[in-house]
Amino acid sequence: MEPAERARGLFLEGWSCAESVLMSVLEHLGVEADCSPRIATGFAAGVGGTGMVCGAISGAIIVAGWRHGRNELTDDRDKVMGICRTLIDDFQKEFGSASCRMLTGLDLTEAAERRRAREEGIFEKTCVPLVEFCAGRMAESLKEK
Repeated sequence: MEPAERARGLFLEGWSCAESVLMSVLEHLGVEADCSPRIATGFAAGVGGTGMVCGAISGAIIVAGWRHGRNELTDDRDKVMGICRTLIDDFQKEFGSASCRMLTGLDLTEAAERRRAREEGIFEKTCVPLVEFCAGRMAESLKEK
C-alpha cells in the first residue's frame, strides 16, 4: 500500500494527522520504531492543538529527521533542512498555508470548535488531502535521497 493511501486509512481510523503521516512513511520504509506514533502525538492539530504548523507537516518532518538528522554536533544538517523546506514550500503552494488554523478555519483550542469539527466531518474533508500529500511527498523524497 502506498504511504498516502495508508496515511489516509490511519487518519480515518482515528490517528492524528502527525501520527498517520509518521506511521505510514516509517512503515513504507520498513522501519519498526517503538516510539512511533508516540513521538508525533503532541504535534496534532497544529502542535498541541494550537492551530500552528499543520500536524501532517510535523509528522513528515519527524520522519525526515529520523532518516537524515544529526547524531553529532559536527554532522551536516543541510540535507534534512532542504528536504523539510521543500516539503513546506510545496505544501504552501498546493494548499495556500501551512497553518492548521488557516487550513481548517477552526480554533482547536476551543472545545466547541473541536466538537463541531467532529460532528460536521471537517477533519475528514479538510485534513485527509493534507495527510495524503505529506505522506506521499515525504516517502518519495526519502526514496530519492
